[in-house]
Amino acid sequence: DVAGLATSVYSCQERLEIKVEGFSHKLPTLVGEILEGMAKFSPAPERFEASKEFVKRSLKNSIVKPSRHATYLRLMSLQMDAWPLEFQLAALEKLGVEDTKAFIARLLSEAHKQVLLHGNATLAEANGLVSTAAGFFGKREDEGEGEGERGGAGAPHTKNMAQLKPGQRFVHSALVQNPSEQNNASEVYIQLGPENDGDYAALSLLEQIMYEPFFDTLRTKEQLGYSVHCGLRNTFGMLGFCFVVVSSKFGPLHIEERVDTFLSDFSKTLADMSAAEYQQHVKSAVEAKHQQDQTLTEETERHWDQISMGRYNFFQRNHHVVEMSKLEKQTFLDWYAKHFGQESSEGGRRLTVRIFNPDHKDCVADDRSYSDGDLLNFREEVDVFTKTFKTPQSVAKLVKGE
Repeated sequence: DVAGLATSVYSCQERLEIKVEGFSHKLPTLVGEILEGMAKFSPAPERFEASKEFVKRSLKNSIVKPSRHATYLRLMSLQMDAWPLEFQLAALEKLGVEDTKAFIARLLSEAHKQVLLHGNATLAEANGLVSTAAGFFGKREDEGEGEGERGGAGAPHTKNMAQLKPGQRFVHSALVQNPSEQNNASEVYIQLGPENDGDYAALSLLEQIMYEPFFDTLRTKEQLGYSVHCGLRNTFGMLGFCFVVVSSKFGPLHIEERVDTFLSDFSKTLADMSAAEYQQHVKSAVEAKHQQDQTLTEETERHWDQISMGRYNFFQRNHHVVEMSKLEKQTFLDWYAKHFGQESSEGGRRLTVRIFNPDHKDCVADDRSYSDGDLLNFREEVDVFTKTFKTPQSVAKLVKGE
């Protein structure tokens, strides 16, 4: 704080993010110190074991709350290459200092790297920061001169996602982690398909129209649970919409029945909506997209999301606005019926996660259910969508119109 600098290091399965913020003229020095510390990693044995214990507790505690447990299982199901927590914990038990040193050496020399410098800095200062960081990295064998950091021509970065087939419905049921937990949690996830501006705009508009009625109906009027919300989900380029309810009074089956009833009734709500009311929702959704970032951090995170997800579409919100503005009410009604209608043959791609307490363990399974042990069978039944992250080279070609 005295130096006006702050740092954080964040691990998210397939990537490591280092965030540094504060006085720009001091950033290169701090980045160098962090990377040098990684390169010279050599902790005392007791410190290493203490760190392992901290990570172990963090992993276990990450799914203690039913709501977080449900989200974890949904993401674990959708990400075909993801490693379950129990696998990570087993690997952590065997991990030693020398193993970690070897991994860091590979990470610094072989990993794809990208840098975003945002704020009060010149191009020369930005290049200087990149040069400082590059001094700790080796060159990948598949990287040529002038090639971007996210892989060379022969090694694009990809991620495999589960793409449910039309009409497929799966239920993942799991007992709460804490035996004394009183809450149940249900996530009803409806999947649309690979990311595109049209569906993203329609989902954004749906969230604008549906969020308050969903909360008002299930939380305020029906008193279903203390946490009730819904919203758009973009999971590594796979679009969906999620309904989440946490309740100590009702089990997952009752929760899902009420969600289905709400979705059915909402079709009539949309149909009965006047043209003026519908246009007001469109206007509000467009204004939300046009809203200025309140802080530099917000803007930086928005840009970094485009980079880390391999899109590099820094004006994506503008494309969504264009699609949203031309979305007529009947077109929106037809889109809703296709993806959220109970009788739709084209849509109906649904993954439901049920986290239940011991009082409800006898009423959560049905013929669509699978458990942790059945995850591989689930992955065999769905299609695979391979998200290919753009490289800076391909983005440059798009910008140049090649």
